[in-house]
Amino acid sequence: MSNLYSITVQRALQKETITASNNMAVSNIYEWQLFDGSKWSSICNDIIIETHYCQPGASGITLHTSIGSLYIDFDAMTVSGICGNVLVRRNTFLSNNQKQEVGWYYKDNQRWCQYGAQ
Repeated sequence: MSNLYSITVQRALQKETITASNNMAVSNIYEWQLFDGSKWSSICNDIIIETHYCQPGASGITLHTSIGSLYIDFDAMTVSGICGNVLVRRNTFLSNNQKQEVGWYYKDNQRWCQYGAQ
């Protein structure tokens, strides 16, 4: 993959203005990054990606950017779109006294249900 393409994808993702609703409770212990073939670069406004990633059953998200639509595949951790694939990763940063809360879900009658929830 050419570095020019991945730089263009990165810039498009960084320039997008995404308005997140005020009721989204997502902490900043995560960071989404793109790999251009030689280095990882952070994605600005990654709250939309993180919020969707945390939804039970989410396998990916389509982002509409100034250079076209891009699809982030959460299973393969790739970004596909205009002309090829770019790698993507999600970093988490927890201090020693923090624990990441993980919810376990199962699908029942086409509906996601959290284990232990009533």
